[in-house]
Formats: sequence, C-alpha cells, structure tokens
Amino acid sequence: IVSSFSNRTLAKDAVCIVIPVHNRKVITLGCLQRLKSLGVLQQYSVVVVDDGSTDGTSAAIRKSYPDVVLLHGDGNLWWTGAIKLGMEYAYSHGCNFIVWLNDDCHVEHRQTIVELVATACSIPNSIVGSLVLELANPSQIAFGGKRKNVFTYDMIEPSVPGLHPCDLLCGNLVCMSTAVIDSIGYPDSETCPHYGGDFLFLIHARKFGYSLFLDSRYPALNATAAHTS
Repeated sequence: IVSSFSNRTLAKDAVCIVIPVHNRKVITLGCLQRLKSLGVLQQYSVVVVDDGSTDGTSAAIRKSYPDVVLLHGDGNLWWTGAIKLGMEYAYSHGCNFIVWLNDDCHVEHRQTIVELVATACSIPNSIVGSLVLELANPSQIAFGGKRKNVFTYDMIEPSVPGLHPCDLLCGNLVCMSTAVIDSIGYPDSETCPHYGGDFLFLIHARKFGYSLFLDSRYPALNATAAHTS
C-alpha cells in the first residue's frame, strides 16, 4: 500500500497536532523545538493540553511558542482526558485531521507527520500511526502497529519501510480524520483515563469500519526511558 496524496495544499488549521503534557517542561519544550526545526510547527496547528503542570510549562510555551494553543486541566485529565480535550478543540474549530503526539516521542523527520496526514487524506476511513523505535537502541521497536492473534495482539516488525495494515496502534503518534468523531465520538476517559485509552478508542473505530495502518517509512524515537532514568 502506497499513499501518493500530497497534503502540502492543506490549510494550516486543517490539521491539529494534540500534545498532552504534565510537569515535563524541558521535554515538552524539546518536542516543540523539534517540530519547529522541522517546519511542522509552521505547517500545522498545534494544541498543547497542559494538565495542571506546576513547573512553569505553560508560561514557557507562551513565551517561546506564542502560536501554540494552550488548553488546561486541573491534573485529573490524564492522557485520555487530555487527548479528548484537544480533539474537542480541533473538532469545534473545523479541523479536518487530528494527530496525537506524546511529548517524549521524538519526531526526527519532517516527513513523519506529513506522510501520516497524507495517508489519512488519501485512504478513506483510515487511521495511521508511526513506527516508534527506542532512542537508546534504534534497532528495537518501542511502539507501533499490532496484529491480533487468538489471545492477544503481537507487535508488527516490518521487514521493509511502507504502510502495513494492522489491527491496533499504539497512540504515541497517530493521525486520523475528524470524521471518526462523527462515527464513534471521543476517547473514553472514564473507562480508561490513562493506559489503554488509545487502544479502546482504536478498537472501537475498527468496529465501525475504520482501517488501521502502521507507517514504518520515517520512524520516530521513544525517549521515555531516557526521561525516567
């Protein structure tokens, strides 16, 4: 499967990158700096959902990245609630596509997000996620796509770069049309406030006819371990 659609003609406010954050100012600012250096920050709208940070995250973003939209929680949103709030903002402002991005997911290539959006544009009813490799060991897969077997889901290990159909995606870096909200609503922050919120939403989307794809052409890097060690 190959996407050939160029999304360079999309208006900036047609694509909204939603970044949930909490008390990781240096990490969050690093994420935004990478997006700026790649030209992604200039090409797409970016919404940071700051869930009650007390380390000056919001003030630092306002100072250094005044074009970034800041939404706020009281510390009880967690991942799913923060993503939901960002999606609600994007939908209410007429965005056509939403990108979930964790701030410790290092985007190394401009084409990573560009191609995610391009695929979601060109394949109707699709949701596409990026392959994410370990920062300390790029030969090791951290997050990506999964295929269902009898009892569980197994991680896909792509042998060649490309788009790979899958049954589930990790929510670290995922793009979808806002039309999915019309079909199934928003992520369920009550049932899965943090872990599993991405999986539950994507399993629900598949039941409503959405196809999931893993894009392994421009992998991102997982820096979770580096930030917690």
